[in-house]
Amino acid sequence: MARLRRFIGTGFLVALIGLLLLPGCDRPFVEQSVPEVSVVSPDTREVQEDANINLVVTATSFRDVQRLTLGGMDFQAGTGDTWSIPVELQPGINRLLIESFDSDDVVGLDTVQYLHLPITSQVGALIFPDPR
Repeated sequence: MARLRRFIGTGFLVALIGLLLLPGCDRPFVEQSVPEVSVVSPDTREVQEDANINLVVTATSFRDVQRLTLGGMDFQAGTGDTWSIPVELQPGINRLLIESFDSDDVVGLDTVQYLHLPITSQVGALIFPDPR
């Protein structure tokens, strides 16, 4: 009888520890991936002559993309997965940091770079170097 009580007591203790450890794993079943942003237009490989561009991107994720921001300003949602925002470029290289948020508030960061070289011309007489 004493052995039976000790066996039941030990079995109960093992079962209790097992039940306490079971809910200890509360990781999500789906890997949290950040939204992916791709530039639609204007082409990042081209030099931008105009200071004002309309940046159009697509944002895709396993979950719904809720919003995109650029410097604290929200993109406007377009058709499908497209988003757009007007951007004023400064002369030289412009590095734009895009933040994307999905429905679980998982944040993705993407960087886009544009080169803006304004075209300037002068009207007047041609000036040639002095001959030596």
